[in-house]
Amino acid sequence: MRIVILFFIITLALYANHSKDLKIGYLSTILENVGKKDLAKKEIEEYFETLKNKSDIKVSYNFYKDSSIIRDFKNGKLNMIFIDGFTYLENYTNLDKYVFKYLGVTQGNQEYTSLLLVVNARSKINLISDLENSAFSMQKNDKLSEMFLKYILKKYKLGSADTFFSQIIYKDTPSRVLFSIFFNRSKGCIIQENNYKKEIKINSQIKDKTKILEKSPPMHYIMALVRRDLTDNVLNVINSRMEKVSNELLRGSFFMIHNIKEIKREDLKDIQKFYNNIFK
Repeated sequence: MRIVILFFIITLALYANHSKDLKIGYLSTILENVGKKDLAKKEIEEYFETLKNKSDIKVSYNFYKDSSIIRDFKNGKLNMIFIDGFTYLENYTNLDKYVFKYLGVTQGNQEYTSLLLVVNARSKINLISDLENSAFSMQKNDKLSEMFLKYILKKYKLGSADTFFSQIIYKDTPSRVLFSIFFNRSKGCIIQENNYKKEIKINSQIKDKTKILEKSPPMHYIMALVRRDLTDNVLNVINSRMEKVSNELLRGSFFMIHNIKEIKREDLKDIQKFYNNIFK
């Protein structure tokens, strides 16, 4: 089984890179937010190896554990990278001038995803301040969720998460995050909107026993960036294939990924402003 998102984006990059040398970097921390991450990484490696063996162009790839992937993209060692949305926001001011094309990945039938702060409806929590001294749940290694929580606490002048909550409980998967408030192990949590809706489809009781207090601006959890040093006809090649490749490859993917779209540079301005209001 192949990861469909890789089939889509790598196919675009193969057509785009007229140097006949595709140099890919993949930030492995992306897999921290994926169930069965060992299987996911194995599938990524298998796809890259198949691509190398069956292609008449040179293909190389490396997994990165830290932001050195940004350095190698900027200096041309890589011409295509897969990174999470928070890594992009941390580096966008020094990164955008090198980017030719942005691609975003979401689950479900929406162009973007958002983060939700969800509480246990039975706990009678109506305000963020009502969560003080309560247990709170989040998915571990999820920098975007941490960013959103920091924004909320700053917005309501409630201090830091460590001092405001009695405990922060980190879970491996979105479903476990949500179940922690469903079974009253914590009073609130942060979860992606698409995952929240997916869990409601599986268990309709979740909708009645939870409620949403806050919603983030639209954002991308996974982004693929292609360097600028490509020929002018690349965009036309990508646009001519995008819809066709999407329809052919995105159905029934392992990660339930149904939507991959080009991100226009101006569409990133709102989330950049959101980030800057928190950290700058």
